[in-house]
Amino acid sequence: MLTQVRQAIQRHSMTRPGDRVIVACSGGPDSTALLHVLWRLRGELEVQLHVAHLDHRLRGRESRDDARAVAELAVSLGLPVTLGSADVSALARRQGWSRQVAARDARYAFLERVAGAVGARVVALGHHQDDQAETVLMRLLRGTGIDGLGGMAPVRRLPGVPGGLAIRPLLFSTRADIEAYCRENGLPTRQDASNEKRDYLRNRLRLDVLPDLRRLNPALDRALADLAEEARADAAWLEEQAVVLLDEMIRAGSAPVESVESAESGEAGGAGLELDLTPLLRAPLALQRRTLRRALLRVSGAVPALTGASYRQVESLRLLALEGEPAGHLDLAGGVAADRRYDRLVLTRSAPQAAGRGRSPRQAVVQEPVPLNIPGSTDLPHLGWSISTEVLPAAPRPEEMIPGDGYLDFDRLPLPLQVRNRRRGDSFRPLGSTGSRRLKDFLMDERIPASDRDRIPLVVAGDELVWVAGLRPAQTFRVREDTSRTLHLRLLPLSLPDSEKKSQFNS
Repeated sequence: MLTQVRQAIQRHSMTRPGDRVIVACSGGPDSTALLHVLWRLRGELEVQLHVAHLDHRLRGRESRDDARAVAELAVSLGLPVTLGSADVSALARRQGWSRQVAARDARYAFLERVAGAVGARVVALGHHQDDQAETVLMRLLRGTGIDGLGGMAPVRRLPGVPGGLAIRPLLFSTRADIEAYCRENGLPTRQDASNEKRDYLRNRLRLDVLPDLRRLNPALDRALADLAEEARADAAWLEEQAVVLLDEMIRAGSAPVESVESAESGEAGGAGLELDLTPLLRAPLALQRRTLRRALLRVSGAVPALTGASYRQVESLRLLALEGEPAGHLDLAGGVAADRRYDRLVLTRSAPQAAGRGRSPRQAVVQEPVPLNIPGSTDLPHLGWSISTEVLPAAPRPEEMIPGDGYLDFDRLPLPLQVRNRRRGDSFRPLGSTGSRRLKDFLMDERIPASDRDRIPLVVAGDELVWVAGLRPAQTFRVREDTSRTLHLRLLPLSLPDSEKKSQFNS
């Protein structure tokens, strides 16, 4: 395993001579082996190690024993160690989070603080090849693209540390390799009993699904890890090519433009892009989609709805740009409008409009609530969205939670649920808030443009707001420690039907 880690570090340029490396160590086999291997390689790599351990105060004496074991190991290796402690249960109550989410947040914040305090640029994490297989399979089951198939990267940016990196030197080593290394080197390790609970999807995959799949293919973990590595490489190359192609389309088109509405009315509006479609026509299909996705993200800015521009949304834009009539219009999620003008495509952010003036059929206000299908999908064609739901057998772990999705305690919800858009006087208590707030004020704080607010679906139980789709659930129905069933909601852009697309051509 020593050779595997050495090769991983060299191949991915994880460290450089003179680096100070924070080694996150829980006391379990993975992080203990990571610490010991890096200790053996420290001279060869010319790095200084600093051990960090956070006691989450979740398992009483066992948690304290974990911290003591890590400290003793660090001292035995002659390494400095920082022990931290966080009241994760209190943090979860204060923020309205599950304990798993609070633990992850506290852990990463702690590691970044330690890195800043000791002047470290690198934080080493103990994820291994089996973890990678679980991650890829979990994403595949939930639906993903080439970026999601990339799983965990061997190296990623560490947001809280200027120029910092989070590295995973064990990502090409198996759990069996790690456990054998610990035995061979007589390393004391701690065990977390929660890893054996089948309440979480990742645990069920590891304990039940993957063993069955390995009987079909004993090299499954390596195959999934190889798939992830190829997907990351392909995605990185496509992204590089998309940057070049988009720049070519902008240069051939024009400088950034004002929104169509602002240009016609003289009002201030969102910035946009005018793109020449000729270079896009020559590009392969995969590059067409990647480039249009990048253009959407560039125009949408920080609008949550477009943060991960969906396949259906990008494909609708591609069909408008390259097929059918030479002129047409398409409203996309996040207040982005697309206008085909022969060999040009204009993308703009919608400007605020007076009620009833210049509103397209896709922007019509619909006040009547629609029943929410549980489980299943509920299409909202007048808002341009679809909401999918599923009931999970427990609260998901933090790494299983998808940003922007809703996670609610199913058994505390007053059924049936419905979906509508906003009404005058709407208010709710957002997750993590200490009191009720006007929905209008909440949306302003979230920087949602006024023109987009009527198109945000609201999941309601009677008159009570349950989930502001894509943004925040209500504190009342948050996932708790004792949650036995979780309602998982996902907001998806809804492609226009063909009949509706045709009605907007040449308008």
